[in-house]
Amino acid sequence: MASNAPPTVPMGNDAPLGAALQHSPWPKRARLASGLEACEQFIEAAGFDRAPWLVVALAAGIAAWFVLAGPAQWLGLFAACLAGAVTAGLWFGRETRFPYLRQSLIVIPLVLAAGCALIWSKSALIGTPPIARPTVATIVGKVLSREERPAEARIRIVLAIREPGGTRAVRVRLNLDNSQDVPGLGEGAQVTLRARLVPPAAPMLPGGYDFGRTAWFAGLAATGSVLGPVRVIAPSSRAGWSPGFSAAFPTTSEQTSRARRAPLRRPSPAVTGAQSPRKTRTPCAMRGLRTCSQSAVCTSAP
Repeated sequence: MASNAPPTVPMGNDAPLGAALQHSPWPKRARLASGLEACEQFIEAAGFDRAPWLVVALAAGIAAWFVLAGPAQWLGLFAACLAGAVTAGLWFGRETRFPYLRQSLIVIPLVLAAGCALIWSKSALIGTPPIARPTVATIVGKVLSREERPAEARIRIVLAIREPGGTRAVRVRLNLDNSQDVPGLGEGAQVTLRARLVPPAAPMLPGGYDFGRTAWFAGLAATGSVLGPVRVIAPSSRAGWSPGFSAAFPTTSEQTSRARRAPLRRPSPAVTGAQSPRKTRTPCAMRGLRTCSQSAVCTSAP
């Protein structure tokens, strides 16, 4: 039996069956691609200005070594940088659409890891662990350097010695008063003395100057002061060295120190004029007095 119902004719405004399944899996792919294209254009337009970013990445790796706590965190940083570089290489593959962006995402993590590895290797090769505890001991060593510090009335020397109570060769920095200076105490001299040695000091306040870190990279295991007299076993290799010889033939550091102090020793003309007596006729002289108790700069009458 035939039906009189009109057939259903699909209209253009009706959504086809399963229209929801026909959408792309990433609705904003065009917007994502435009962001990548903007980054690519920015990096391409930078030209040679891209090179300083490598220095920034290297410095960031060095800073990360100081911020992170220890070897476990440093190795974690290496793993993260390597994973980031490998992921960037696999994500872009050999696609030539974003060559500069791909190169940046691979190189920057590797340079960051290289900066951390650089400071870590320098710390392992040059860094010197400090002594375990403060100690007072009689030591024998060789003078590596001598620094005059007249403003503090003392001398600073760096000695190469054996660690007290051990066999490790270390460098220590000692201060001694000018009264303890002896002839022959110069660079290359073999001396024996009694000193108080302490580990390099940590920062007094959070974020303050860390002398312990400076001493670590400078190769100093301890600092301290000399107790008692200094005995020179073998004089300095600088022939004829003595305190007078040092004054006549100063080293470069001594010359620099004297040049910095020179303006402080030259009084200004105003100060010189104020301190020198003026030979003028004062009221005392005009009254015929030979002495004056009112002014210290008055000159006596002839």
